[in-house]
Amino acid sequence: MGLPLQRQMQQAQTKLRLGRLDEAEQICHRVLKLLPKQPFFLAMLGQIEYLRRAKDLRALEPTEEDKKHIIDLYYAGDYLTAEIAARMFIQEHPDHPLGWQVLGGVLHQSGRLKEALEVRTETAAKFPTIPNCKMHLEETRAALGLS
Repeated sequence: MGLPLQRQMQQAQTKLRLGRLDEAEQICHRVLKLLPKQPFFLAMLGQIEYLRRAKDLRALEPTEEDKKHIIDLYYAGDYLTAEIAARMFIQEHPDHPLGWQVLGGVLHQSGRLKEALEVRTETAAKFPTIPNCKMHLEETRAALGLS
């Protein structure tokens, strides 16, 4: 197989997180060829298929269902899927604050505070009239000891 299973998992998660679904899928199939019942990679293929369908179904403006879905993922603590969904949401709806806010929250809650600071700084600049954006930026700044 080449790389140890743990490394394959990390690579697949990174590809998925970056929205590189084809590459993540290739890793999954490569592992499943040797370990056909490996649950992590079977589940990841399900996530990839779900994300592809969700992307295909999206309209120009986010629907209430889209917004609820991304919020539900975040509050369920499914940070990997929420991050991927937030990044896809931002790609499709860059002028809508929800994807930016969820991405900042996911990164903050995942302990990726420097990345969260970057996203939340950009979000606060992009949406200056939304008070939560500034509040969340200050929350991350405080967690980094910058306030």
